[in-house]
Amino acid sequence: MLGLDDVRVTENVVAKAIRDRVIRARIDRDRQCLVSMTQTDVYRSREPSRMFHERIQFCMDLHEEVVRAMRFPDTKRNEANLEILREMQRDEAKIEQALAEGAEQGEDEDDEDDIL
Repeated sequence: MLGLDDVRVTENVVAKAIRDRVIRARIDRDRQCLVSMTQTDVYRSREPSRMFHERIQFCMDLHEEVVRAMRFPDTKRNEANLEILREMQRDEAKIEQALAEGAEQGEDEDDEDDIL
């Protein structure tokens, strides 16, 4: 018993379950009943083992790809990262040089202020 009050609502719920393949059945509108289809034993077919094999193959392919990525790093990416690092070091050297020059000029100005 579904506990639904209206026959139409019940029919719609059952029809959706059939359409979504939740149940294997058909609706007999003449007799106003649900006729269940015979269930085949899925485990006697090759379907479960085929699906299991596909899942295992996916995992093995993923593992192989990860191992390959770890063994052979992307040299282009490493070269690009190295170039970015060199640019950052050049920029830091320029900033340090500018700060040093500014500090030298600042010391001279401070000395003049002390004299006055």
